[in-house]
Amino acid sequence: MNKPKLDHLYRMTDIVGIAEHCLIATPDLREGYCVDDNARALQVAL
Repeated sequence: MNKPKLDHLYRMTDIVGIAEHCLIATPDLREGYCVDDNARALQVAL
């Protein structure tokens, strides 16, 4: 099985967590963060 590419996940993540939405490839921090998105990102990271 191929390893997932994590570059977009890294771009969407900052010290707080993963941003809920983005504008093309840039996190849109006006939309904030979402607990379930962060939980899924944690599952991918592990």
